[in-house]
Amino acid sequence: MDKVEARKVIDQHLASYRTRKYSDLATQVGDTIGFQAIAPSGIDYNVEVMLVWDSFEGGNIRVMVAVDDTRWPSWFHPMSDDFIVAPDGSFVGK
Repeated sequence: MDKVEARKVIDQHLASYRTRKYSDLATQVGDTIGFQAIAPSGIDYNVEVMLVWDSFEGGNIRVMVAVDDTRWPSWFHPMSDDFIVAPDGSFVGK
């Protein structure tokens, strides 16, 4: 897997969720959104976005994005990153 390109795919999708309001993210908690994204190189990446309560319902929300290029071993060990947003809309820890 091209780690530089995979990092760009992760960052692109994290950025799109960072612009959303806490209330919008809260409606998706518990969801796993999976899809394929084609990078400029033509490589297909599996992308999974997961939203979970970070510690308790109604509290912080963790948004996680994981990507792999559908080949062994990357599909077994995808690259991932996340962010945490507080109910007031601020980002926790970053």
